[in-house]
Amino acid sequence: MISHMESLKHLIEPKSIAIIGASSDFSRIGGRPIKSLLDFQYKGRILPVNPKYEEIAGLPCFSTIKEISEEVDVAILAVPNSKVLKTVEECGEKGVRSIIVISGGYEEVNEEGANLQEEIIKIAEKYQMRVLGPNTVGMFNALTGAFANFGITKAHGEVPKGNIAIVTQSGAFCTYLYTLAVQNQIGLNYFIGTGNEADIDVAECIAYLAEDPKTDVIACYIEGIKDGEKFLKSLDLAKRYKKPVIIYKVGRTEIGRKAALSHTASLAGTETVWEAVFKQTSAYRVDSIQELLDVASACSYSLFPQGKRVAIFTISGGAGVMLADHLTELGLELSQPSEETKKQLLQILPHASVMNPIDLTGQLVNKPELMLDFMKTTLDKENYDLIITFIAAQGYIKSTLEKHIETFKEIRTAHSHIPQLLTTIVTPETKKMINDAGIAVFNDPLRIAKVAKALCQIGANFTDYEKPRSKWEKKTRKFNCFSDGILTEYNSKQILQDYDIPVTREIITMTQKEAIKAANDIGYPVVLKGLSPQIPHKTEMGLVHLNVKNDEGIVRIYETLRNNIKKVEGADFEGVLVQEMLEPATVEMIIGSKTDPQFGPVVMVGIGGIFVEVINDVSVRMAPVNNEEARNMILELKSVSLLQGARGKAHADIEALCETVVALSRLAADYKNQIEEIDLNPLMVYPQGKGVRAADALIKLKRST
Repeated sequence: MISHMESLKHLIEPKSIAIIGASSDFSRIGGRPIKSLLDFQYKGRILPVNPKYEEIAGLPCFSTIKEISEEVDVAILAVPNSKVLKTVEECGEKGVRSIIVISGGYEEVNEEGANLQEEIIKIAEKYQMRVLGPNTVGMFNALTGAFANFGITKAHGEVPKGNIAIVTQSGAFCTYLYTLAVQNQIGLNYFIGTGNEADIDVAECIAYLAEDPKTDVIACYIEGIKDGEKFLKSLDLAKRYKKPVIIYKVGRTEIGRKAALSHTASLAGTETVWEAVFKQTSAYRVDSIQELLDVASACSYSLFPQGKRVAIFTISGGAGVMLADHLTELGLELSQPSEETKKQLLQILPHASVMNPIDLTGQLVNKPELMLDFMKTTLDKENYDLIITFIAAQGYIKSTLEKHIETFKEIRTAHSHIPQLLTTIVTPETKKMINDAGIAVFNDPLRIAKVAKALCQIGANFTDYEKPRSKWEKKTRKFNCFSDGILTEYNSKQILQDYDIPVTREIITMTQKEAIKAANDIGYPVVLKGLSPQIPHKTEMGLVHLNVKNDEGIVRIYETLRNNIKKVEGADFEGVLVQEMLEPATVEMIIGSKTDPQFGPVVMVGIGGIFVEVINDVSVRMAPVNNEEARNMILELKSVSLLQGARGKAHADIEALCETVVALSRLAADYKNQIEEIDLNPLMVYPQGKGVRAADALIKLKRST
């Protein structure tokens, strides 16, 4: 399909919309778009197509799409599946720029539907025509009245025109989100329902909206994606333009993932990898539709904190405590005013609580000017990144609220870099007053705490983009000398050493005599390991012998290893590895990588050894990572205290561990087309300054195609 962003402009900002299968019955799918386009006063041309009518609602009706003399930017296909291919062909011949295939019954249902969907795309590609759907509710442009969908009518209300665009894979969410936005006075510009994403997908929509001057915030509902690299590039583009991408990603559970696949044929993906995506990109993950809209509306003012320090001004001590609990649990900081500032606040109101949260008490009801005095005194002398104000139900009374709004405006003028959030009860009229003043308002302290966390995280993400990115030189390595599949430990370590990953001293041997010589060269005690690419996990098969102390031990164990390999059907003997016996580590770790089907290579670090799967304490990121990201991975581990000198143990060499994680991630990224998995377990981490050593390693190559 056409990949350039200009092709989406005809879909999102159409100058003409044809409805093929148009109906004069506005309750039917072919009639609802016409009704909506008329009701929302679409500024372009409405072109009904149906041979049964001469006109619909005073609009000339055409027998076929080819009868239309003017250019058609969008054609809505409200026809049965049996007529879709013929209709798509006619649209292509006419030169229609984009089509919206509303009907379902395609890839999300069965193989027959998938084949039909593929035929639609083949025809569209032939004519360079874009396809939204199939299995979609359509789209709308609230700025121009282009409601090219069958879900929204005037009965749902009219949403304020704004700067928030919504992209969703679920059609029914269109009406749901739209109605919530109307109720909450949240300004939208576009909605795009991508459906099965046979052509246009969420990633391309994000990329388009990132460059769209009318969009400042992108909100998404996602069940899964088909092209991880494309998705990541779109998020990077949005980050470059400093446009928040807020995502409600479902399919966390196995049942949810299966439901997503059956709904829009999207792979929901592994939850741990998705968590890594959100940690490493500008995208911010929310846990509910309410939070999606809350965060989007707060971001629409395009003002983000420069840190995590929050100042709370409250009329209620209880509400202040509640906010303090929520904010602290979410990782934000309630730094305290200086003693000098506290003294000045007490001079204004002697019985106030001047610890943060700052409680002005019920005296604020009688003296609303106290709010300005307290905020100016605090903010003029202290450094805060975000202001949260709780005024109970005073937002419900217009006359009272007007005085507070003047305060908020004055604070905005004096401290224009600090976002303000407000908690109060509102009416539709007073909510509009608050929004017009440039303040996001919510009626619940927990909601506002979650929004505060989101704003701080998004602001940090934008700051991170300005940091220089680390570079490295790709090492040259030919893989065609290896067979497809799992490499032996020896061959795996040869590759690791290309990236300066510390490994054990070891020699591969094919006879007892060679093994004895190798052991004496390395120095006793040694480890003996039987090598076979068909046996990746050696310990379970009796192929690892530790602490071999002399030549007699070599003679005895060597044949045992050879015989154990022979017992495994199809296993090839590739020698015995003679390896130095490492000193006990401070901590045994595991690091590795695997190829995710959506996002490519990911790197993992966790507590290792023989109980790695039992403990299951790991952290994951997309490869490659830099030193800071590697450190954050390690600090996320529940058992990180083991590395930090728990119970009198020596502090482990975390710096060396970070460097090894970085190096392995670069190896995985550089050879993502050759390497399927890497597993270093155990990675011996020694005391600070003593480094790390890979005691065992396994690399699995991708099969040649």
